[in-house]
Amino acid sequence: MKPTVQWLRKSVQLLVLAFVLAVPFLMQYRVFLETNQIETIRTREKKSVADRIVILLDERFRGSTAADLASATENRIATLDKLRRIRGNHWSVQLFGVSLIDPLAVLESFYASGTLTKTLIIGLLIPVIATLLLGRFFCSWICPAGLLFEITDKIRTILNHRHAVHGLTFWRGNKYVLLVVGLAMSAIIGLPLLGYIYPPALVGRESHRMIDFLFASSVSGIAITGATVVLVGIVLFEVFVSRRAWCRYFCPGGALYSALGLRRVVRLQNQTDICTQCTDCIPACPMGLNPMKNNFGPECDLCLECSSVCQSRSLSLKLALTDHTVGTKQSTQS
Repeated sequence: MKPTVQWLRKSVQLLVLAFVLAVPFLMQYRVFLETNQIETIRTREKKSVADRIVILLDERFRGSTAADLASATENRIATLDKLRRIRGNHWSVQLFGVSLIDPLAVLESFYASGTLTKTLIIGLLIPVIATLLLGRFFCSWICPAGLLFEITDKIRTILNHRHAVHGLTFWRGNKYVLLVVGLAMSAIIGLPLLGYIYPPALVGRESHRMIDFLFASSVSGIAITGATVVLVGIVLFEVFVSRRAWCRYFCPGGALYSALGLRRVVRLQNQTDICTQCTDCIPACPMGLNPMKNNFGPECDLCLECSSVCQSRSLSLKLALTDHTVGTKQSTQS
């Protein structure tokens, strides 16, 4: 697998993160459109940071051909209609009539409320079908917190050369325990609890909170919240204590995606008859798997880091419902 795949994956991650950050700005702009405050803001003598952002968005959406107020108003009405069809964040989003909801959000909502609405079912279809086909790919391609943890992993690698980090490992079943306990608590209390520790939900919530704060206060500032503490805590733990600990051992969303993708159709396989057993793929795997053994199980998130460093090109994507060894030469690595 060529390294260019990693550039594609990083591009997708950046696009998802850009969307998560852009939506709160678009929602704020929509509010100003709905309340007809745009021209008032444009004529203010002293403009705040929020005012300048609104003006910048207005310049972009009203169009360069809007030479007068009438044409600008017409373009704004069309823009408002489009913006009303975009809402939410990565946890739950609607894009021009297409609803996408994180399976963990649907499951928590069901356990907390005891009901499963048509909206939840429809929003669940695309993510579940994609997971049944590709397995836990969401974690390495879509998750907005995944990019943060990959940066954390790079920092850890740098510090590791100075012997400043530890390499503790934990039981991978912890994430399944956390998923079950979290859902049980949601059913008992009647509130979705896992969303308060689930990084994708936290990133989406914090982006909305910070941008709402910016527009409400008209100043740049960040208040420390529980979500911030959780994210910073995970980052520090992964840098100094355990590599990619959250994704490997504790993420309830990862547990759900792994369970759904157990019999995924597309999976990574090592063609052992051409594998040179160089072991380069082992440290490259962020999930702590051994690609040479061809026993990926449900943990593989198709990040393709291992195939990117494979000189023999023995690692490739195959259509198969189970992991199995290909070729004749068996791996002797543990």
